[in-house]
Amino acid sequence: MPADLQVVDLRSVEPPLAESLAGLLSSVWPDSSQTFDERVAGLLHDWKSYAGPAQQFPRAFVVLEEGQPIAHAGLVPREVRAPGHAVTVGALGGVCARPDRRGQGLGVAVVQASFALVDEGVFPYVLFQNYRDYQPFYEKLGARVIDNRIYNSLAEDPQANPFWADVAMVYAGGNDWPEGDLDLGGPGY
Repeated sequence: MPADLQVVDLRSVEPPLAESLAGLLSSVWPDSSQTFDERVAGLLHDWKSYAGPAQQFPRAFVVLEEGQPIAHAGLVPREVRAPGHAVTVGALGGVCARPDRRGQGLGVAVVQASFALVDEGVFPYVLFQNYRDYQPFYEKLGARVIDNRIYNSLAEDPQANPFWADVAMVYAGGNDWPEGDLDLGGPGY
């Protein structure tokens, strides 16, 4: 794991770091529906009022080089409803490395740090969407594809899958993943 891997508490991101993280994310996903300014605003404000369990605070794992982020994985708490119960998962998103630094283990480092929170008992699962091209990367780290029907009961079309990528994946550590439909209770991430 890189020595410069840091945990960023998303409840208290400072503007310079928010701007550099938004720059990394915008460089990897330039066609995103979010502008640079919207990304900065989200990083500065979205999690300020988080009041859930202290261990499950929203965070990003970031590798810095000369003070600038070169790899990122966001992991935030998200309550989802499985048959018969609600569970707070670690919602993984924004996994990336600066394009000129790919293939150097940086993505592995930030994803392993995220998955470690399951192994440490902070979250029972890390849930995320992914494209098939990247599925082997996550499988090598212990994640697997799930076949639950995923929906958002709060959406205009509550039966539509709120995830847009090819597959839904989970890292469950040694935990049993629930069967049946899964209500994200909000938009995909």
